[in-house]
Amino acid sequence: MASSGGSSVKSSNGNARGGFNPSTGRSSTLNNNNGGGGGTVGAGGGGSLSSEDGSTLSYHATTIIKTIKCHYLWTISNYTFVKDKDESIKSPKFTTPDGTEWYLRVHPLGFNRDVPERNFVSAYLCVHQPNNGHVQAKHRGKILSFDDDINEALKTMERSAKMGKVDCFTRDNFSWGWPEFISHNDLFEEEKKFLLNDSIRILWYLEILVEVESSTNRIDCPRMTLGIDFGDLLKTGRSSDVIIKSGDGKEYRAHKLIISQRSKYFEAMFSHPTKENNKATVDLPDPGDIIGLLLEFMYTDRVTNSAAFTEHLLVAADKYQIDNLKRQTETELISRITVDNVTQFFVMACNYNAECLKRECKMHIASNLRQVIKTPGWQELKDSEEGFGLATELLDMQIGREVSGDNQESMA
Repeated sequence: MASSGGSSVKSSNGNARGGFNPSTGRSSTLNNNNGGGGGTVGAGGGGSLSSEDGSTLSYHATTIIKTIKCHYLWTISNYTFVKDKDESIKSPKFTTPDGTEWYLRVHPLGFNRDVPERNFVSAYLCVHQPNNGHVQAKHRGKILSFDDDINEALKTMERSAKMGKVDCFTRDNFSWGWPEFISHNDLFEEEKKFLLNDSIRILWYLEILVEVESSTNRIDCPRMTLGIDFGDLLKTGRSSDVIIKSGDGKEYRAHKLIISQRSKYFEAMFSHPTKENNKATVDLPDPGDIIGLLLEFMYTDRVTNSAAFTEHLLVAADKYQIDNLKRQTETELISRITVDNVTQFFVMACNYNAECLKRECKMHIASNLRQVIKTPGWQELKDSEEGFGLATELLDMQIGREVSGDNQESMA
């Protein structure tokens, strides 16, 4: 049966990738025809970022793969005069719209001269002058019988090429094709009508990658105003139903429904018949700056100018059971861990159930133990209950390392 490209495209030296300098040969009398088309493949992506003012910056990216589709029909007449020649036959050159020059090459006795029985015709697509040093293409070749419809054959070849790999044509690897393009038995079998009036027709389909274009467009999206609107509600005190009074006398007008939703402490306070629930003012012992930041977070899910109060916010977030704020302050404190302050942060993490911060502190102490034990903070920590538990863990870790090392040495 005639090959339509086979399942394995190879360079003309028979390897998966490699170059070849073809032997020169006499060109046959031939006719050629080529056609062109084009195609694009687009891939889109999107993403968005939230800016500090609550607005959303949205982007959409598109990558377009531009290709050129071509076909080339090569008719070789008086083929039986060359069927036994151990030379290659080259087609006339043809130029695709991207400026690349191509030609086909056929070996009537097959490319591989080392096989005992040379029963196959080899065929290759070759680039004469690669544009920009290399050309990437998908391609398929087929010997047409004289009953074949060219348009139907091209449709089949295009579908097959789409599923195949891309070959890269360069000055070194300038030819790709099939060493066993068609067997001599198939080619010369009268019923298959590949050879009519002593002529054969080779059809080659190729799709060439010519350009990759990428672009990113900014899309204007409506601002995310929920945090802004709730922040304004806190600032103006509009429709408030409770006053939060700090330990230093600062007052903040708030809304029971909002702060109950954001804090389990206030949820318990305002969901039961407590004296605070029946009063217009709730007194809290914490400083006004801390109360203000807590309320800001509960209304807007963010806090501003809080760097100097991070440790205080961790304590307050634990006290008033504002879980998201507690996680954020733990993350911020973890980024600040040093040899000098790690013991202080460790004690704080133990006292206020900050498990993430506690874990990171232990890892930092274990990794820098020689430096940490020289700090004043370690001298205070080692005599405390937290320090005793930590020392026990560190000792267990050290014993575990030594046992593991001994086991590895014995295995070696």
